Amino acid sequence: MLERVRQTWLPRLLFVLTAAAALGLLLAVLLAPRLAEELRSAEDELDLVRLFARDAVVRRTAVASGLGLLVTAFVFFRPAPPEEPEKRPPDNIAGA
Repeated sequence: MLERVRQTWLPRLLFVLTAAAALGLLLAVLLAPRLAEELRSAEDELDLVRLFARDAVVRRTAVASGLGLLVTAFVFFRPAPPEEPEKRPPDNIAGA
């Protein structure tokens, strides 16, 4: 049972968590400028939102990190393909 959990659930969980972190970074880069504009009018602008909205180095680093995490998820944590039943040659054929 423990071996089955380790082989099926753990890679799936790590894949989902890594992909979610990558998509979170990419969404932060995409949505920060709009959110900063909305928060500027409310005078409640957060420093982290302002940083993602205005700093090019942070945005480039976040995009590169997000893409790297996405590649990591697909390379190291992709779910195993479903097991196929073992194919055996037919028993009723005469062979050489």
